[in-house]
Amino acid sequence: MTQGTITRPRVTDNGRGAVIVTFEGRQIRLWTYQAHESRRKKMMYAREFIEGWIEGNQRSLRKTFLPSH
Repeated sequence: MTQGTITRPRVTDNGRGAVIVTFEGRQIRLWTYQAHESRRKKMMYAREFIEGWIEGNQRSLRKTFLPSH
């Protein structure tokens, strides 16, 4: 990872009842579902998870690369 670059996790619906979040090829979060409505909720949860992931990484990068006063 270079300074200021954020690698995004990937959301995948495996079509067999699971929404999976992977990062650099490794599974980091999983939600299961049984019906279409539940699938939609789990996709929303996964997207919110990724938003939090990115925000946390951005904060971490700012702390890491900002000069201390």
